[in-house]
Amino acid sequence: YSSAASDVYKRQVPQKVNLNAGRDVKLYFRVGDVYRDATIRVTCDGQALYTRKKSQLTPGEMEHVTIRSDVLSSLRERSEVLIQIEC
Repeated sequence: YSSAASDVYKRQVPQKVNLNAGRDVKLYFRVGDVYRDATIRVTCDGQALYTRKKSQLTPGEMEHVTIRSDVLSSLRERSEVLIQIEC
């Protein structure tokens, strides 16, 4: 993975998610640098939960990803969700 992946991981705010809430969940984060033509990838236990290409990511803008409730209900308790930036 790119160095950008570790940059996002260090800067995200810890969040807990109720897997059985029955609703979509938004995870918010900021990147630590400017990235062009990057991909936001969210994984959990090796399973891809979300992927989106962005033309630009900047530290001044709060980013978010939405994880659908049907995807959340398939995860195990105490799993770690990882947000990565690939460029």
